[in-house]
Amino acid sequence: MMKKEKKALFTVEKIFFGHGIHGELIRYIESIAYFTNLKNALEEKIKHKNSFVFPFRCKFHKDRRALKNIIRVNYH
Repeated sequence: MMKKEKKALFTVEKIFFGHGIHGELIRYIESIAYFTNLKNALEEKIKHKNSFVFPFRCKFHKDRRALKNIIRVNYH
């Protein structure tokens, strides 16, 4: 029996901090888990410090901001 593939709708992303080659502090974000429902994603988020739930395959574009405090999203 073949398994049916499900699309990921949410990702749990974690913020990491590191140092660059000149000693400057660099912040980067990495996906650590993918989920098909929000409830499971929020439960996993609780386990990881400095993490957040984000819609999968959603990108923010700076040029789409109408105001500096409003972020417009572009879903792919």
